Amino acid sequence: METWINTLESALLKLFSDYQKNRNLIITEGDLECLIFSYAKLRGLPIHSQISWFKDDKKSGFELDLTILNEEKLSVEKFDEIDRLIYDFNYPHKGYFYDGETIGIELKFIRNADKFNHNILCDIIKINESIIPSKVKNINNGVYKISTLDTTKFYIVLGFKEERLLKIALSILQEYIKIHLRYREMIKIFLFCPNCSIEI
Repeated sequence: METWINTLESALLKLFSDYQKNRNLIITEGDLECLIFSYAKLRGLPIHSQISWFKDDKKSGFELDLTILNEEKLSVEKFDEIDRLIYDFNYPHKGYFYDGETIGIELKFIRNADKFNHNILCDIIKINESIIPSKVKNINNGVYKISTLDTTKFYIVLGFKEERLLKIALSILQEYIKIHLRYREMIKIFLFCPNCSIEI
């Protein structure tokens, strides 16, 4: 897990540096997602797009932009008899099942101030108030046999076209973190713009 974290953060810092040298590198949120995927994959990280993280009601899930997971613990086959003995519950799946170390990544690229507050806070609220509490319940209820809170991390990456927007976002996020963030040890937040990058 520590190797994944170090490799991902190295990839992010390289991307931020490249963006500061070439502002045309990222013009849309799709660009940002593709570039993070590419920089991570080139460094050997097992990264995937739009993986579902299931709610504790077993009926629906949350999708994260990107997820790093241990592919040795990923099953794309139907459950065999051994799986059914180990995971004796009706678990939702999209043609695969995963129980292991995980890093979830949410991202935004903010070009202007329209819907600014919503865009800045929506990912951290989703992770802090929905995804992690569901993961906690699933762990406590025995849904996962391998996953723990210590082997589950989240990154929020926010890119900004202008430093002015980054500074406003930083203030909004710091206020939310101070009052509402319950799972601080599980969440890292990176902000970047053409002039700087910040980890909070």
